[in-house]
Amino acid sequence: CLPPAPVVVPASPTLPGIADTEDLDLFVTQLGDSVWDVDRRVFDHALDSPRVRVIPAEENGSRIGVRLYGLRRASLLGRLGFQNGDTLVAVNRNPILDGAAVVADVRRTAASLDRVVVAIVRRGVPLTHTYLLRGAPNG
Repeated sequence: CLPPAPVVVPASPTLPGIADTEDLDLFVTQLGDSVWDVDRRVFDHALDSPRVRVIPAEENGSRIGVRLYGLRRASLLGRLGFQNGDTLVAVNRNPILDGAAVVADVRRTAASLDRVVVAIVRRGVPLTHTYLLRGAPNG
């Protein structure tokens, strides 16, 4: 029995390896209200080119995380469950306090794990998103 053939993915100007947003279904599957199965390459790509504005979020004078703006629903981050105005609070229980460091923090966390849990606040309501990463970690 031969091993399965590697996936050959056509090129795209917006997301290398993905021809259009319909092809995201091959790489991102929502399993429940707050759980996604995600190909690690797509997760890494979302970190490489988030295409959103990230600004500090404060509450009662204290930094509570970073807020996402300019996020489109059909974008990769949108398909991963994020919405414009979401506040990222923590990744795997590690607080997100610096917008400049958020990508490095998430990448470091995801590099050695198959599950990433992101705590967010959406319109004042705390939520948790869980991403089950499939595929080998990028070295």
